[in-house]
Amino acid sequence: MGAIKGMGASGGRTLAPAFLYRSVCLPDPEERRPEAVTVQQAQAAVDEAVQAVDKALERAAAGADEAGRQILEMHRVMLVDSVFQAGITQALEEGWSAGAAVVRSTQSLVDMLTALNDPLFTMRVPDTREVGTRLCCQLTGETYPDLSGLEQPVVLLGEDLPPS
Repeated sequence: MGAIKGMGASGGRTLAPAFLYRSVCLPDPEERRPEAVTVQQAQAAVDEAVQAVDKALERAAAGADEAGRQILEMHRVMLVDSVFQAGITQALEEGWSAGAAVVRSTQSLVDMLTALNDPLFTMRVPDTREVGTRLCCQLTGETYPDLSGLEQPVVLLGEDLPPS
């Protein structure tokens, strides 16, 4: 195992084992939809992935504390947001792959929230990215990092930790 470098949060004893949270690799936003895949087929794959992610978020929210439940419920709302869904549909119609469509729609929402220059909306950026990442994982078959299975307390390490 290699050395982990970073900034110390406190100088003291180790209270729990370290757990390294690894971010997932998102699909290439420049990936075109294969000609053999119709817009309708790609949209159906996205719709199916949305349903699966929604169910996973619902299960996670049921086992979370109040703060976690609120975050996960907001993710469920964001997942079916009409602007987010319209962005995915538009990207599919423009010939992008399902994964690229989700990445593009997610980035478009992030750009829109950031441009509002309002701290309340800026705080939604990590949530927006997380919803897009969860959907991309479902589409590509990659496992979304799930910490609910940890059996003991850990010191969580990671380059970019999502809000939930």
